This record gives sequence, C-alpha cells and structure tokens, in this order.
Amino acid sequence: MIRSLAIRRAERRAMLGGARRCACCWFEDVLALEAGSPVLCAACNAIIAGRSSIERHHVAGRRNGSVTIDIGTNPHRILSERQRLWPKETLENRFGSTQLRIAGHLRGFADVLVTMIPELPTWLHLHAQCGTELLVAVAEAFESESKVTLVSDFPQEPFQ
Repeated sequence: MIRSLAIRRAERRAMLGGARRCACCWFEDVLALEAGSPVLCAACNAIIAGRSSIERHHVAGRRNGSVTIDIGTNPHRILSERQRLWPKETLENRFGSTQLRIAGHLRGFADVLVTMIPELPTWLHLHAQCGTELLVAVAEAFESESKVTLVSDFPQEPFQ
C-alpha cells in the first residue's frame, strides 16, 4: 500500500480533532503533535516531562547503518514518518544488502535535507558544518563499518 505524508498528516489531523498547532510553541506540523488536552508537540511534551528535546536519528534506518544525528524531537518525528514511507525492502534490509544500505543512506540524507529546509537558515546559522559532517560521517561509515555519530548542538527549546 503506497502512502504519502499528506495522507499521514490528514490521519493525524483527524486523530487530533482538527488541532493544527502546539498550544505551547505553535509548532504546526501535525506529524509532531501529540494528542492530549491541550495538544502539544513532541518537543514541548519532552521538556514538560523533564526529557531532552533532542533525539538521535538513524539516518539510513537502524538496519542500514549506524550513522546517527542528534536532532530536535519534532523534526525527528517527521523524519521517522518519512522513513516509514520508504520501500519495505529498503527499511528492513533483511539480508544486509549493500545496495539497500546505500539506498537507505541516500534516502535518509535526502529526507534530512527536505525536512530541515524550512529550518535551514536557523540550522545553518547554528551548525554551519552539519551538511559536510554528515557527508563525511556517511563516507566513514561505509569505509570503516564502525559506528559513526554526528552530534549536533541544537538548542534545547522546540523549533518555532
């Protein structure tokens, strides 16, 4: 069954009773909103619960490599939804195919760029080398087969 982010967003809006933004920070992508009264985004809920609003994202999916980036909770929710739309064979990579690993890294890198474009000016200002570091991390992961982690110093408050 082929799905899309538009369908997922429509499903989330229906589940949230039509809520369109976080009651606290006004974050507007329903993929990161969580049901409750009031409706809050994942980042605000994390902060209220005393958790970090930064999470580790496996760029290529857990089965395709160990390259991770630390990213805000809300963009992480969106990136995870994008991964769920990948072909099942790529996401699961049951037999450890090199071609599927490469496909996962390419899809993941593209997803990070597409997801972060609305936040790109802020993101580039805060972490000007992130794109280069991510490319280097992907290359090193393929060369060394070891765990490569890109750590970003995003602010602890939710994106607005």
